[in-house]
Amino acid sequence: MAEKNGDPDPLWNFTWSDLDAWVGAKTLVRGRQYQREHRVENLAHASSGELVAWVAGTERYATAVAASGGTFKSWCTCPVGTSCKHGVAVVLEYLESLKNNVPVRTLADNDPRILIFARSMPGSKTDLPFTKIPEQKTLFEISGTGEKRDDLSIEEVLHAHFDGLTKADLVDLLDKICRESPEIGQGILARNALASADPETILESLHADIAALDREEGKEPWNRKSAVPDYSTLNDQMEVLLSFGFADAVLRCGRDLLRVANAEIVEMGENGNDRYDEYDDEESDDFSGEVSECIKTVFLAIERSTLPVHERMMYVSDLEFDDDYGLCPQDHLFWNGPFTENDWSRYADLLISRIMADPGGEESADNFPIYPSEDVNSKLLFAFNAANRSDDAIRYCIDTAGKPGYSTSLVRYLIRMKRYKDAQLWIEREIRQQHEQYGKAGELRILLCELWEQEEDWLHIAGMRAEEFLSSPSIQRYRELKTASERAGVWWEVSEEILDFLALDKKPVSCVSKSVDGERILKILPRSGVISLKPERKIPAPAFELLIAIAIEEKDHNEVLVWYDLYLTGKPARFLPTVLVEGIADTITEKFPDRAVTMRKSIAEVYLKEARPKSYESAMVQIRKIKETLKRQDRLPEWERYLSELKKNHFRKKRFLDMLVILDERPIVKR
Repeated sequence: MAEKNGDPDPLWNFTWSDLDAWVGAKTLVRGRQYQREHRVENLAHASSGELVAWVAGTERYATAVAASGGTFKSWCTCPVGTSCKHGVAVVLEYLESLKNNVPVRTLADNDPRILIFARSMPGSKTDLPFTKIPEQKTLFEISGTGEKRDDLSIEEVLHAHFDGLTKADLVDLLDKICRESPEIGQGILARNALASADPETILESLHADIAALDREEGKEPWNRKSAVPDYSTLNDQMEVLLSFGFADAVLRCGRDLLRVANAEIVEMGENGNDRYDEYDDEESDDFSGEVSECIKTVFLAIERSTLPVHERMMYVSDLEFDDDYGLCPQDHLFWNGPFTENDWSRYADLLISRIMADPGGEESADNFPIYPSEDVNSKLLFAFNAANRSDDAIRYCIDTAGKPGYSTSLVRYLIRMKRYKDAQLWIEREIRQQHEQYGKAGELRILLCELWEQEEDWLHIAGMRAEEFLSSPSIQRYRELKTASERAGVWWEVSEEILDFLALDKKPVSCVSKSVDGERILKILPRSGVISLKPERKIPAPAFELLIAIAIEEKDHNEVLVWYDLYLTGKPARFLPTVLVEGIADTITEKFPDRAVTMRKSIAEVYLKEARPKSYESAMVQIRKIKETLKRQDRLPEWERYLSELKKNHFRKKRFLDMLVILDERPIVKR
């Protein structure tokens, strides 16, 4: 994107492709829809160059966009925060103003949106969307110190400013802010009502609200305008309770709230995805964001709780164990402590007592108890280490090693403690017992590989990878086998055997041979002894899909077409997976562009027949590549004909037609 010399506004030259490069087709189409629906209000141009507006979404968001050096940068108070559809809508609204010669007003220095951005981004000053904040400019005048203070935070600046205002000025300022942002006024009223209530009443209301969210199956999800519950009111109640010193009460509600939120997310997925797809990502982002804010308040309550330290540690563990969807704050610093060895020791004892009191509750179909998950064991062993109780950790692992899921914890701990010989002995013990339940065989393979990696024994690792591949061939296992064989220096010999196995109707056991050093697999690799070569599924030879995938992996365009054409001549009973055909087209584009274009047209039609927004995005990937290929060959008339056919054949698919506009490389605003 080049700016024209002497052009005062570089946005004249922006194209749909520029916007696509900024946010992607999906967000661009949504932003265009927002602009068409007249959701952009009070558009203004800041003196430092940014565009600022209110954008009506699930809520009313303040949005700012800067265009500089051929790129965009945006800030928004929506959950996404940057490069969002609201920013796109602001840019398109401004371009519409340019097109229609509608003047855009200048942003006032006291515009409330400046304060909103300052409040939303209180960190580094360079993160703010404006080159200057008015309050910083007049700080020393307000404070009367006569000194300029560049090191003050936004909160300190605002506090100094508000402190210097009269009551009447504060009332006028609040009136203006509430008029510009009605949700702020509503929030003030709600918090005032809460603050004036009895804490016990608030606590009772909070329990009732959480219980109301825990609805029965088949009931309406929420009797409000939104499709998902509004957790912000719950957070308000928890914050007020916390301010009254009811930290322990907030903790009692926190676990219930997280459980209900998890159930809500599960129901989102089960009650028909289309219902939630219509809200795009905005409502789900709002939902997750509001729940996360509640959990942040819970973490604040942990710091102020009267619980002993080890019980706080247990509480946080419970939150993390129950957090199935990443709702707990990822940046919390609770585990940074400071904790004493005694704290860790008491926490470890608490974990053990919890495990022993409830070793799993329900039983599996095979009547084996379901023992604590690996993350519980890992947390326990970490606590033993921090408490300087490594002997207790070993004893615990040994005592429970006979139960499903525990021996692997012991071996991992021994490896971490660099007791490699002991770890090897325990692995061999498990192999002899041939425990296959609960995925133990897979765990043993991982642990053996970890040991062999410590010893740099890549030949044994390659042997295990070969056994895995032969028992269940896949492109991922091919990659793993190749990596290990290359490290062992035997890939050339192994690759020939692998291709022979896939092309001919061979059984995995036929790839095993005897030698003076024991059994060998693929003639050169040692057997691991922990993997059965009984095929997990029958793959008829030639294994066309896998042979094509391997040729794509090796970027061998000739081999790709050889296997693809052989596949076609065999009149296959089913089509190749679309993603595999996409890989074929990508591989052969440079040498066989015509065939690649033909394939891409077919792939695009497959996606377009699905008539779903996500399918349109997948089709656009292929259509864009068709354009690039034809453009490189100076075949633009052919591209224009194809584009015309797409518009004609799919004229009812309005969202897809919106996406096609993105391919236009001319400036959006035609002067």
